[in-house]
Amino acid sequence: MKISCSTGNPTQGNNLPQLTTWYVGYYNYYYERDYKKAESAPAVEDDMTLSEVGQIASGAAVKDLNTAANYTTQVQTIANVQFDIDLKYNIPSDGKGHIVSLKSQTLPSDYNYLIVPKLEQSAFLIARITNWEEVNLLPGNANIYFDNTYVGKTYLDPLALNDTLSLSLGRDKSIEVKRKMLSEKSTDKILSTNNKKTMAFEISVRNGKSITTEIIVMDQIPISQNNDIKVEVTDLGKGELDELSGFVTWRKKIKSKELVTYNLEFEITYPKGQTLSMN
Repeated sequence: MKISCSTGNPTQGNNLPQLTTWYVGYYNYYYERDYKKAESAPAVEDDMTLSEVGQIASGAAVKDLNTAANYTTQVQTIANVQFDIDLKYNIPSDGKGHIVSLKSQTLPSDYNYLIVPKLEQSAFLIARITNWEEVNLLPGNANIYFDNTYVGKTYLDPLALNDTLSLSLGRDKSIEVKRKMLSEKSTDKILSTNNKKTMAFEISVRNGKSITTEIIVMDQIPISQNNDIKVEVTDLGKGELDELSGFVTWRKKIKSKELVTYNLEFEITYPKGQTLSMN
C-alpha cells in the first residue's frame, strides 16, 4: 500500500476570515449585576458532502463506473431538483450516515489568495468558480479535495446573489504574512481641548512560490459612532477604502520570492475626559 503525506491540516478548517465593521465610540462605565444565563439548546449542524466540490477544486472528473454518479439523471421540477439513480444501492441499516455520490461535474475557475492579517496571518487559496448555477448545489458544509487530497471543510453558499462562487481551498504556507503595529508612529497625544490617538500598521507579504501569484489583502479603519469623534486616514499605502464599512483593500500580482509591504495609518481625535471604546 502506498502512503502519501501532506503538510496540510484538514482539522484546522478552511472558512475564510471575514472582517466586520470596526466601530469607535465612548466607553460607558456601569455596575455589574448578576443575571442567570439562559441555557441554549445546542445547535444542530447539517453536514453536506458534495463529490462535485472536489472536482471543482481540482478540475478533474472522477470516472468510477461503480459509483451512483454515473447512473444519476437530474430532473428539474417546479419547486426543486430531483436526482434519479438508475442503480441498486445497498445502504446498511446501522443508523450511521453513508455517502452516496449523485453527480460529478467539472467547472472552470480562477485562483487567487485572500489575506486578512488582522484576523489570520495566513494566505487562503480561493477558487472563483463560474457557471455554477447549472449545477444546482445546496447550501451547507462541504468536504474539499484539492489534487485528490482532502484539505478540510468549508461552507458552500450557492444562494448568494453573485455570478461567481468563491470556494476556500485552505491555507498556503508558502506565502508568508506578517502584520505589526509600528510603535514609533502609534502615539497618544493630549492637545488643548482634544486627545489624538494615532495607530500605524505595516503588513508584509512574501511570495515563496515559484510562480507569480495574485493576492488580495484586506484590513480596516474604525468608523465613528459619535459626531465629536473624528477618524482621519493619513496613509492608505495605495489601498482602496470603502468609507461605509471602513474596509481597506490592496490587490497585486507578486512575483516569485518577491516581498511587498503595505502601510496603514489613521488618527482618532476625541474630546478630553472621554475614554474610547473600539469594538
